[in-house]
Amino acid sequence: MICLHVTDEIDVCVAIEAKVIFKKKATGELAEEVFRQDTKLRAEHVARHYEAEIVEKVSKQLVNDLDQTKP
Repeated sequence: MICLHVTDEIDVCVAIEAKVIFKKKATGELAEEVFRQDTKLRAEHVARHYEAEIVEKVSKQLVNDLDQTKP
């Protein structure tokens, strides 16, 4: 999870979770289980690399939106 300061009263945080769904049922073989676990970990690792980019975009958009809605 990555958080950025938006205003004195607001921070925004983004956490990305990747979920891998295998379409075939597991056979229980060791090699397959290792492959499945490795694939899940790789997907989570790749997804986390986008957190910083996304939280920055969300923060900028939120600042713009808040500026427009000020009374």
